[in-house]
This record gives sequence, C-alpha cells and structure tokens, in this order.
Amino acid sequence: MEAIFTAEEFSKKHQFRFRLTKLSLRWFPLFPSEDLAAVVAALMSDGHVDLQMRGGKPRTTKLVLYSSNPTECKWFIDAIHRLFGVRGKIIPYISSSGFTNKTAYKAVVACSALAWLMIDIGVPCGDKTKKAYPVPHWIMDGSNGVKRSFLRAFFNFDGSISLRSRRENAIEMNLVANKHKDYLKYGTAFFVQIKQLLFEFGVNAGKLHVRHANGDKFTIMLFITNGISIINFRKYVGFLSEEKNNRLELAVSCINKYRRVAGGSGVLNLLKAKVGTDAESIEQINRLSKVKYTKRQFEHMRRGEGLVPLDMLSAAHSLLENDLSGLEFKLASPHLSSQE
Repeated sequence: MEAIFTAEEFSKKHQFRFRLTKLSLRWFPLFPSEDLAAVVAALMSDGHVDLQMRGGKPRTTKLVLYSSNPTECKWFIDAIHRLFGVRGKIIPYISSSGFTNKTAYKAVVACSALAWLMIDIGVPCGDKTKKAYPVPHWIMDGSNGVKRSFLRAFFNFDGSISLRSRRENAIEMNLVANKHKDYLKYGTAFFVQIKQLLFEFGVNAGKLHVRHANGDKFTIMLFITNGISIINFRKYVGFLSEEKNNRLELAVSCINKYRRVAGGSGVLNLLKAKVGTDAESIEQINRLSKVKYTKRQFEHMRRGEGLVPLDMLSAAHSLLENDLSGLEFKLASPHLSSQE
C-alpha cells in the first residue's frame, strides 16, 4: 500500500512553519485507512479546517466538526486520537443562525500541524462554498472499506432520508451542498464522483439537480429513490448515526413490504422445488415476511402471472440461503404495486 504522505514530504513542505515533534513523527508514513477516510468526509461535510491570514501569511489553528449530536462529536474526537494521538474537546453552543434555540455542539481539535496535514491530503480549508476540490485520489482509488467509510460519514453529516409516508414510493435519500456560482462546476464534478462511489456499492443515484439558493449561491442536490439502491445503501454503506440508521431500516422495511418486482417467479419455483408444495412454501414465507400471503397468491406469482412483492422474494431468498443483492430483476412501477 502506497503512503499518502511521508515525514520527509511534510517536513520539506512546512519547514518554515514548524518542526516535526516526537508526536507528529508518529503520524508518518500516513497510509489510507477507514478511520482517516471517515475523518476527511466529516471535515468535507459539516466540518471545518480553520485558516486565517496573520501578518499576510496563512495560518491554521484547528479542526472543527459541528453537530447537533454530542455522540457524533465524540466519535470525531476519538477517531482523531486513534489516528494521531491528539486530543480534542466538545464545546456546546447556541447557533447564531436563528433557526433553532437548541444547544448545538462542536468538536474542536486545536493542532496547527494536523490542520495543515488535513489540507495536504485533500481537505478544503476555509469557506467550502468558494473552493474547488475533488474527492481525494487515495479514496477514489482506495479499498472498498476506505470508500465505504468515506460515504458513510459524508452521508451521515450532509445526507438525509425522507419518509413522507410509510409507502415505498414516498421514500428518498438525498445529499445537498451549496456552492458559489463561480465554483458550481467544481461542486457538480465532486457530486459526480460521489455518484461513482455509490454505484460501486450497487446504489444508483439520479440526475443531479441544481437550484438557485440566494444571492450568488446555488444548491446541488443528489437523490436516491430506487428501492434496490436504498436497500443496498443500508446493506453496504449505512450511517454513523443510530437515529438515521433506524430511519433507514424503516425505509427498507417499507420497500420490502410494498415494492414488487418483475422476474421473481424463478426464485419461487426454486423454493417450491426445495420445499415440495405451494402450501408449504407459502407457510414458510409467511413466517419471515411482513405481509401474509395466500397459497393462491403464491401460485399466481410463481407461474409468472403477476409481479412478485419484494417482501415475498426476500423471504424466499432467505429460505434458499441466497443473497438478495445478486438478483437481476426490474422494479415495478409504484402504480403496479398494489396488493393482490
């Protein structure tokens, strides 16, 4: 595995700012890791690398992660400590945005050398709406674990999941970011990279949407509405937040319950061949499925005379000990998804 940065490279680049200490020498050589990818994602979303001009020269002071959840701040501080041996602190505050009076939190790691290192490995500093930056190459070319960790943290802080009602056709995941008009093309290029990473985990995001926000700012939006993609996001990526993971579980439950697919009859025929009869097959399926089906419904779908509920198909796959993600079938239109 190739190092992202070495002590020699770091020392040469920053020799006029500071010297390496015993602590910072331990950081190198710096290799890609899941922890590092998650920290970078956090800083590229709800985080901030503080950069100030002092005496006409750029100075870094700290890393900051903003969150309404102190548990997420603790996760960030612990990850930094595991990676670099530097301790941070959690500071409660009242947001000045005026949107809420609730206490928010920020995790602050005051270490100038570490802030510079984050910039060196691809984290933007200052106002991210006016910066051009890609997903770091060592993440795009990294292992599945590194890519997954980056996506999990990035969606945790900048993504959301919406359940407007408990029906599969009202479920969507989205990712949103704001960009200054002069940097809009760089923001869309960044989102295209996110789409590429998602695709590697079986998650198909839709077309990017760009809307005017206010003044010189534009909002870039990415949506995931495909049922199988949401299932695959839950299975292969997920969130850091327990609350968001619970919403994702609920979304998947709704999809499995209501969504129907074309081409699932072959799996039902395999189950009947294994079990012996339609009656026994549906009895076993009903032990696992959220919706209870009749023998007649099972026969109808097994013969290819109707679309198969994903809930039933998932149960059949469990009974056959197959992986649902390996299926090749097309999702039915929501208008064709009513129960028999």
